[in-house]
Amino acid sequence: MTSFNHYAFGAIGDWLHRVVAGLAPAAPGYRRIAVAPQPPRRGLTSASARLDTPYGTAESGWVLEEGNLRLAVRVPVGVTADVVLPSEHTMSSATASTSSPSRSSPTRTRS
Repeated sequence: MTSFNHYAFGAIGDWLHRVVAGLAPAAPGYRRIAVAPQPPRRGLTSASARLDTPYGTAESGWVLEEGNLRLAVRVPVGVTADVVLPSEHTMSSATASTSSPSRSSPTRTRS
């Protein structure tokens, strides 16, 4: 029988959240969240992660299509996200939205 509570499994999960999906705390208690995905050069075309914080759910997800990175980020109301894109990818547009436990609404679009 394999133990899913072993350090090795936790280390892989942490790496997937913090490095591949790019979702990590930037301040104690997740009041500020760092989003800095690092897609591998080959083999993986998408990733996403979700994290329950004391303020609500934070999410980060990306898709690589034809060399372009599409990144979607959601943070709880009252939380700040610092988003850093990998240098070899370009960003064509971004939509920022706020969320509450009951609904989500777009607030700003930038090209």
